[in-house]
Amino acid sequence: MSRWHRCSIRTRLAVAASTVVALLCTAMAAFIVAKLKDIRESTLLSYVSHWQTHIREVLADVRLDRLFVPGVEQVFTRIDEKNEALLAARASDDPQVRASVRGKRPTGPVTKQRIRATIRTVLASAKREHVAMPVS
Repeated sequence: MSRWHRCSIRTRLAVAASTVVALLCTAMAAFIVAKLKDIRESTLLSYVSHWQTHIREVLADVRLDRLFVPGVEQVFTRIDEKNEALLAARASDDPQVRASVRGKRPTGPVTKQRIRATIRTVLASAKREHVAMPVS
């Protein structure tokens, strides 16, 4: 990959991360911005993708000091619900319903592990930065 292409990706990610700061949970956004220079583009893209696709809809409005295990478990419950809806749509007799999920894949167990690792990494980073964390 050329140097220009890498810079271009980092620039796009920096702009995306600054947008993330305005839109997303403070800890996740701060983590992404802090890690821009420390990790590979593919890792950063995975973090952003996990947040935008799976984590945001469940945890975006949850304060970090109010985040406990049941809140994190809701992320995976929601993933399972999406998977069930996707598989039901694929099995539907209605061609429009099947077309609506064409090209989409269910989230598998390995991706769930990576999502869990993303959440764990963000929480560990927040703890290191002395962000208010729940006492459990």
